[in-house]
Formats: sequence, C-alpha cells, structure tokens
Amino acid sequence: MPLRQTFQVVISDDEIRFSDVDDDEEASVDHLSEGDDEIREIRQNPSIKLVDLKESILKKYKCIVHLSQCQRAKAKALGEVETVLIEHYGKLWDYGDEIRRSNPGSTVKISVEIGPNNINYFQRFYVCFKGIKEGWLSGCRRFIGLDGCFLKTVCKGELLSAIGKDGNNQIYPLAWVVVEVENKDSWKWFLEFLMEDIGLTDGLGVTLMSDQHKGLVEAVKEVFPLAEHRQCARHIYANFRKKYTGIQFRSLFWDASKSGTPQEFEGIMQEIKSLSPHTYEHLMERQPSTWSRAFFKIDTSCDAVENGASIGVLLQMEGIFLK
Repeated sequence: MPLRQTFQVVISDDEIRFSDVDDDEEASVDHLSEGDDEIREIRQNPSIKLVDLKESILKKYKCIVHLSQCQRAKAKALGEVETVLIEHYGKLWDYGDEIRRSNPGSTVKISVEIGPNNINYFQRFYVCFKGIKEGWLSGCRRFIGLDGCFLKTVCKGELLSAIGKDGNNQIYPLAWVVVEVENKDSWKWFLEFLMEDIGLTDGLGVTLMSDQHKGLVEAVKEVFPLAEHRQCARHIYANFRKKYTGIQFRSLFWDASKSGTPQEFEGIMQEIKSLSPHTYEHLMERQPSTWSRAFFKIDTSCDAVENGASIGVLLQMEGIFLK
C-alpha cells in the first residue's frame, strides 16, 4: 500500500515550518518538548493531564499526537526544567550579593536545609530593599498587611508578603519572602527580620492585618505583642456566608464591619440578632474588635477593613515567579 504524504509541525524559534513525513512516522517527542509554549505550560502546571496537553497541542498547532508521546514529552520537559531550576537555585547566593552591592543597606537572608547526603537544599529567601524600608519609615502609614499564596511551580513553596500603605492610602510593597510552607515558624522567621528592618519594638504603634491563619496569628503574638492585629473582614465574611447566606445577611455584615462607632455596631448586631440569634452568636465569637471599624485605633490613620491590596500584590508577584 503506497504511503500518503502528510505534514509534520515543527516548532523552532517561535516559527512554524512544515516538513513532509510518512503516515507510519510519529511526530518527534523532541519537537513536542522543546516548544516554548509547551515548556511554559508544563512549568506553570506540572500536574497537567495528558489529555489536556494533547488538546492544547491540537488547538495551537492543529497537530494530532498520541498520549504516549505527550507522556514522554512531559517527562522530558519536566526533566529539563528541573535541571534549569537547580542551576538557578545555585545562583541565589550571587543574586543576594548583587542586591547588597547594588542596593547598599538592603537585607537579604537565605536559609537552607542540609539533607542526609550533605547537600544544601533551599528553604527560605527574604528580601527588603533599603529604599523601600526608608520610604515606609519616612512617609507611610503605620499599617502593614500580611498575606501569602502558593507558588504553582515545579518546586512549589509559598510566597509571603508585607504590604504597607502610603500617604495617599495606596499599596506600598515592603518586604517579601519565599518559604517552604506557611506555618508559625516560617511567619515568625519572616516577621523577625521585618521587625529589625523597620525598627519596630514589640509592634507598638503599628497595625497589622491578616487572615485567620493560626500560625500567623501566633507568630504575631510573639513578635509584635503590642501591635493592633486586625482580621481581614473579607476572610471573615467568606467563612460567614458558608453558613448564613442571603443578601440581607451580606448587607448587614458589611454594615457592621464598616460601622463608625460602637453604638452603631451594636445597633446593627441587634438587627442581626432579631433575624437569627445563631448568626449573632457566630459573629460575636469572631472578635468584632478585630474586624469592625468601630473598634479600630485611630493613630495609624488607616480604617481599612479588608486586606485586598496585599492579595493583589501577591498575584502580581506570583506571575513574575512563574515567568
């Protein structure tokens, strides 16, 4: 039976070229694993399913491939990414030295773990630039939002950040750290360096805002025992609406969160109590003094009830890490 002529798509230097191949020949695994788009997609989502990878290739290049080819291509691409990452992590010390050289007075801290084979494994990386901490000390409100997010790379880990607010109430990234996992120990490691950099003593006169992560709450108690620690109202509401739904409850919650005086807060809570005593008890158990504006201190000149600015900065920084 004579062979029919078909086309093979080859990706090279962002250009697509066509070459004649026989039906009996398979598309090269090298071609699939060397495409920039494919490597980027696998790197950003190492757990991508073979079926999804196959559909992605079909959609982008109109090329039909077998699942076995996708499997081999994915394995090869992950191996290449891992090799590159090992080289990159080996340059972290040079990166830290370059930050200190080009930004004298900046703080860079690197923590490693020594494995059973006596090889150093990356654990944590902290950065706070001199110009940024001086700017916070000289012109920003005494407010710091704390938050973290997962890094969706091959190496995983979490990105923790400290975000301030300037005189115009706009976001002001202060410091960030990459850690192996978000827990009390990693947050305490981060906050202790932050305390040294911005000269805080027990957190007196400073307001912190975060979610309800137990490790973070405990770390703040130990490092900044005198700081005002607010809870992000959006996180409180996210848990609240799982049990108590409806537009009316949503409206009353935010009215209570943004109330200006204790008397106004109490009036709104009594209205909630008249509708549902259980809802009232649920909210009162969540320490209203930490999420209602009615009880906030005024010396920090910041009446924010949400930590949304920190979340936005984290998403931007996460995007940078994934590139």
